[in-house]
Amino acid sequence: MFEKINFKFSVFPLVCFILFSFLLKTSGLSLLGIVNLNNDLFKKSIIETAGMNTYQTLIFILSSYSYIFLALLFFVLGLAFIASYGTQNNDYINSLLPSFIGTIFAIFFLGFSIITVFISIAMIISSLLVFKYSGLYFEEIQKWKYFRTGGKAIGNSLIAFNLIIALGALIAVNSAQDFYKSGFVADIKSTLTEIALKEVEGESEDTKNTIRTRIEGVVENSEMIQGYLRFLPIVVAIEIWFLLEITRLFIANIGGLFTYFILKHELE
Repeated sequence: MFEKINFKFSVFPLVCFILFSFLLKTSGLSLLGIVNLNNDLFKKSIIETAGMNTYQTLIFILSSYSYIFLALLFFVLGLAFIASYGTQNNDYINSLLPSFIGTIFAIFFLGFSIITVFISIAMIISSLLVFKYSGLYFEEIQKWKYFRTGGKAIGNSLIAFNLIIALGALIAVNSAQDFYKSGFVADIKSTLTEIALKEVEGESEDTKNTIRTRIEGVVENSEMIQGYLRFLPIVVAIEIWFLLEITRLFIANIGGLFTYFILKHELE
């Protein structure tokens, strides 16, 4: 059956990969934004959620990153189509074609940069791996065959995806350390100043200027912040890998569900 519908299993993953890149662009995600992620979370939890209860705060923070999560879901759906095709075929073209063309759209939407190049590489490698793994697991697994084949194949391919993205972030930040360091320092100054000024609303402008000057001095002279900046490329890479790995544990199962429904529709 799959031999007759090769076109479908090339086009559908490609559409998913295009939506993945488009939603990442729409989310406003950038490497500098990831560098400043801790500051952003701190700002959201202290300033932007003032007056909210714990549940409302959690919903607000998670909704701020909804486009990123949705982008990853579309990427996983694309892998599920490739995994489904890989259970019945040995034709690698159908796994390579969507990812290769998808990289063109990734560069178009996200712009040409070191991290975009690594995202493109990660797309190609994970597509190849999910195709290979799906065929192996489909033969080995007996219980909950469709779901577990997709879940395991996608989960394992995402391990490589996450490592490649983390490596790309390490190289990108390391190659432009001054830019990312200055961006981090500027953001933390802005966050701390915003919090401090919120506590002295109604005070004179001289008082506010004094607070701004003191915060700038504290941040510039902080040994802890300077020590953090020395290891910034490594910290960012580990942080990205950690967040992606936590996400992988969840979305791999969703990928298993996607694969289950695709295979059930095509084979039964």
